[in-house]
Amino acid sequence: MAINLQTPRTPKVLLVEDDPEDVIIMGGIFKECSGRPITLEVAGSLTAAITKSATEEYDLVLLDLGLPDCSGAETLHQAREALPGTPIIVVTGMGDPDVKRECLDRGAKGFMEKSAVGSSEADVVSTVLRLCPGSAADMQEKHDGTILLVEDDPSARATIQRLLRRLGYSVLASATPDGALRLASEHVDEIAMLMTDVVLPGMTGCELASKFERLYPKKAFLLMSGYSVDAKDVGGLLMDPQHVLLKPFTRIELCQRLRQILA
Repeated sequence: MAINLQTPRTPKVLLVEDDPEDVIIMGGIFKECSGRPITLEVAGSLTAAITKSATEEYDLVLLDLGLPDCSGAETLHQAREALPGTPIIVVTGMGDPDVKRECLDRGAKGFMEKSAVGSSEADVVSTVLRLCPGSAADMQEKHDGTILLVEDDPSARATIQRLLRRLGYSVLASATPDGALRLASEHVDEIAMLMTDVVLPGMTGCELASKFERLYPKKAFLLMSGYSVDAKDVGGLLMDPQHVLLKPFTRIELCQRLRQILA
């Protein structure tokens, strides 16, 4: 597995905010404090953000919860549905601790109150840069290798393929275990890893990984699941916690896990 170190690209951030004054404040913070270029685009509503995300890919979303077409934690829920795999930081005037707890439980990577943003510009920028792919050292790596992806949900499969390709991997994708095993036999020399969902038609991802490991003992595998995978479910696999990646995951989390397994 070859790893090529590349110059970090400019992070692309989508600010979803309808208040013109708050847009100016956030834009000024990034211009003055980032210390490196950041592309900041603005959407004035959740609908506009979803429309932009259909044709553009963003490294991070800064999301207000009080938008013209949606409000409260439901805004985060809809944003995560539309932008799976993209880290979201809530930046809102809602200081209710219950709202904060609900947003973090729903997968927000951070929660910032607007009243505190003006006095903690450096913290805002450092948090954004930390979460932006391309700014952390491990995201400066581009990987050469092929991942065999098995996911029966078409939307999830397309999203994960896109994440893997942006990390520099080639992808062979299948919706079924049988299809994956055929691809494995046809491309055995180029495949570096099996990456499979746990819930699949015909056999479980654990059973597929076990069979894959028996056929190709030098190949790595990674299980994806929306819930914890218990040791009794893995069908004889020599399991390590790093071989299970819980959904939903971000591109950074995926990159770090692949690097751990394929090192």
